[in-house]
Amino acid sequence: MKRGPKRQPNAKRKNVVVRYEDSEYEAVKAFANQIGETPSALIRKAVKAYLEQNNVPTSVAIIDPNQLTIEANHVV
Repeated sequence: MKRGPKRQPNAKRKNVVVRYEDSEYEAVKAFANQIGETPSALIRKAVKAYLEQNNVPTSVAIIDPNQLTIEANHVV
């Protein structure tokens, strides 16, 4: 029996659902097309920029397999 494809280590696996009214979505879609992005890429970049602007860590660095350290020196 054939196995499925290997999971990529940095693949985006989590989904966030955002609901827009038709007019809101059309505005987001038009702006994304204007700058050459897809609406999902635009939203992802906007959220990440907002988090970074507010000093919220956006990535996790593994130093010790039993302990995760977030870049902003917060331990989870």
